[in-house]
Amino acid sequence: MDNIEINPCKATLNHLKKTGYSDYNNVNNLCYETCYNWFGSGSNTSGTKCYKNCDACVTPFVYARGQTTCSFKPRPPPVFTHPAYFKDLYLESGSKSIAIKQCKDMCEKYDSGSKQSCKLRCDIDSDALVDKEQFVHVDDEDDSDSTNDYSGGCNSGCSNSKSTFDDYAKANPAAFYTTFSIISIILAIFLGIFIWVLVTN
Repeated sequence: MDNIEINPCKATLNHLKKTGYSDYNNVNNLCYETCYNWFGSGSNTSGTKCYKNCDACVTPFVYARGQTTCSFKPRPPPVFTHPAYFKDLYLESGSKSIAIKQCKDMCEKYDSGSKQSCKLRCDIDSDALVDKEQFVHVDDEDDSDSTNDYSGGCNSGCSNSKSTFDDYAKANPAAFYTTFSIISIILAIFLGIFIWVLVTN
């Protein structure tokens, strides 16, 4: 499993852009759930990297709520047991296309709950899997530009989330720019008061 690269943030944002529900709760739940489907609690190296990817992924959504990762640290939500067939099928076949077809077939045969939700998990878990061709591209880039290299800390969580800020702005332009405008106005008011106090004294 350590030689498998997973980008849960990409898969999460791709899915939620289609549904129009790109908010903190949905991004947080789906991203960490995708990591859990692949690595469980994330006790190995790849699993830890996957969870840090989600830490950085939800960071812009934390800021959109008017908070920071220092006061509101991203963390995995409780994950309820559900069928997640894709990983094991991919490890057996080594083929993404074969695994996703078998995954959806198993949803039809064995999932006693929502077959549609089960098939959707097949798609998302598959989308999170980074193809080997993408490994070379990512490794050749500077680490500071890689969307897969997150340190997950308070300070680094603020500095390493540039790409996810861009993704959030594109997916939710109204919410992003409204929040940005409000914060800018508040800062301008405080700056005006500060200058006024200096001048009057």
